[in-house]
Amino acid sequence: MKTRIIAAALAASALLPLAAAHAQHEGGIARGQQQVRDRIAQGVHSGALTEGEAHRLYQRERALSWQLASMERDGGLSHDERRRVRAQMEALHAEIDHRLNNHRHAHVPMPGLQRRQEMVRQRIEDGVASGSITPREAERLEQREHDVLRLQARAQRDGVVTQEERAMLRDQVALLNDEVDRMISNHRRVYYRR
Repeated sequence: MKTRIIAAALAASALLPLAAAHAQHEGGIARGQQQVRDRIAQGVHSGALTEGEAHRLYQRERALSWQLASMERDGGLSHDERRRVRAQMEALHAEIDHRLNNHRHAHVPMPGLQRRQEMVRQRIEDGVASGSITPREAERLEQREHDVLRLQARAQRDGVVTQEERAMLRDQVALLNDEVDRMISNHRRVYYRR
């Protein structure tokens, strides 16, 4: 009897570091989500984010929370799922940074480009929600999207966006939109072949 108790105690003590590591990973993700919500609220409070921008950012955070909850229902996060969630969290942080910095350069209006970017962002989110874009494809598209945001920030840095820079940014957004189209249509072809 004593040996069973000792064996159980040893087994429990061996699992304790694993449980602590798991809790630390999950806590980091939860902390990141809270930071996102706090930054959005600060942006609204300071006037750097409009209500519409904040609403869209909150929707992305909520979609990420739902995705995370779905993954956790399957018995916890695998290493790949955790990596994917972190990448999406970093992408959301980058978009918040872009939105906050965009207002610092408010004298360089690019409403048409921003509408196109928001449309592409919405199409990616809809594609993931409908299953026509896989998480891996979404990750690749979001990386391309953030490349465009970096190019836009670089173009706005000096306070003047030239016609060439605008044309280049429009072309990059159009290419990204075409890639979203390809991924959605590829899914349809695969789906209808079955």
